Amino acid sequence: MKPNYVQFGCGHSAGKDWLNFDSSATLRIERLPLVGALLGSLSGNARRFPGNVSFGNVCEGLPVESNTARGVYASHVIGTMTPAELDRALEETLRMLEPGGIFRVLTPDFRERARQYVKAADEGSDAAAGNFLTTSLLGRPKRPKGLIGRLRFALGHQFNLWMWDKLRLSAF
Repeated sequence: MKPNYVQFGCGHSAGKDWLNFDSSATLRIERLPLVGALLGSLSGNARRFPGNVSFGNVCEGLPVESNTARGVYASHVIGTMTPAELDRALEETLRMLEPGGIFRVLTPDFRERARQYVKAADEGSDAAAGNFLTTSLLGRPKRPKGLIGRLRFALGHQFNLWMWDKLRLSAF
């Protein structure tokens, strides 16, 4: 049976009857016998990837036949991509979608976040810039400390490299 729905960057939220992909190093490590369990406990991440999640990077191509997906879903993953990676991910998404298929993407809207920042700054909020950076996952209030702190950060946390808006995503 061909897949009807594909999700990339799924993390721990894997649809039951979907093809679910994630490119997290944590997923690869978790799937290693013994090593995965040990590193999982060290990272402090009690959650494990569901069994129906496969390792796959949309920017490198996913093992999905062309024109077979009724829908492709990506939630809060495109912010972790560079502009060139986003272009590649969108090309791959279009390749997978059947004619008339739907791509649903959730990501913070840069334009709206910028509006909120300008409004708060104009009202004199000294926290406007900090709020913008932390809510957009572009800023960090502190650096991870020690080996375990750095390991937890590397294996368990995502951060944004870029922000997108409707204008950019519609232009593809």
